[in-house]
Amino acid sequence: MQIKIRYAEQRDVRRIVEIVKQGFDKVLLEAMIYGCQGIDKYLSYQFKLPRNLSDKVYIVAENSDGVIGFVEFRIYPDMLFLNYIGIEKRARKNGLASYLLSQSELIIRKKCHEKMQLDVFFDNQVSKNWYEKIGFTSIASSNWLSVSFKAESRLNNSKVSGFPQAILCNKEFGFSEFTLNTPIDTYNIGLLGDKWFRVTQSQIFHDSDALSGLKKLSGTRKILVLCNDEDLDNIPSHAEHFCRPIRMNISLDKFEKEILLKFKDK
Repeated sequence: MQIKIRYAEQRDVRRIVEIVKQGFDKVLLEAMIYGCQGIDKYLSYQFKLPRNLSDKVYIVAENSDGVIGFVEFRIYPDMLFLNYIGIEKRARKNGLASYLLSQSELIIRKKCHEKMQLDVFFDNQVSKNWYEKIGFTSIASSNWLSVSFKAESRLNNSKVSGFPQAILCNKEFGFSEFTLNTPIDTYNIGLLGDKWFRVTQSQIFHDSDALSGLKKLSGTRKILVLCNDEDLDNIPSHAEHFCRPIRMNISLDKFEKEILLKFKDK
C-alpha cells in the first residue's frame, strides 16, 4: 500500500489527536497536553503559523484510508527533538514507524542539525527497545512526581503575574502557564486541565511563600513536578511516583546510516 509523507494540515487535527491518544493510558494523558480538551484548537493555531516561523514541525503518514501516522518535532539550533510519534493501531508492526521517522528526518534536517533526542517512558519497554534497535542510546533519566498540598503556611509573600491570561488560555486549550514570584525565586507554573500545577523547579518545595501562594490559587490541584535524579532530595517525602522518562540520543549521521538507507528505494 502506498504511503505518502507530508506536512500536517488543518484537516488532520482530529485524526492526529486520536492517534496520539491511542499510545497512552488515560492517567498519563491527563498530565500531557494531548490529553487536554482544547488540544485540537491548539494544533489548529499551530498549523496556521508559517512553517519557517514555528519551532515545531508536524508531519503525517497517509494512505488511501487517510492519516495513519504522525510525528511532532521541536526544532533547536543543532538538534531535532522528537516530541511525539504515533501510528494507528491497525497499521503498526509493518515498519511504518521507521519509515515515517526516516522520511520526516529527510524533510526537516538542515546542515546545522547534528543529533536527535527524545524522551521515552521507562515502563514503555516496547518503544524503548525499538529506539535502541534504531541506534538510540540512553543518556539521562528524570522523574514525574505527584505532590499533594500539606497544611498551608502562614507565609504569603508571593506575587502572581499573567494569571488572568493563563486562565483564559487554559479554558481555550486546556493548558497554560503563569509566573509566581517570591523573595527566593521566580517560578514558571503550568496549568494542566483542572488537576495539575506543573513545575520543573524542585526548589519550590523549600519555598513556603510559593507553596502558600499556589494553594491559595487552588487547593484542589496537585503539583506535578518534573525533576532530575539529583533533585529528588528537594521533593517532599509524601510525593508519589508518577512516571520516569528516559532521555535518548543519536547522532543524525548515525541515524541516516542505520535507517535511511533501508528506505532508499521505497
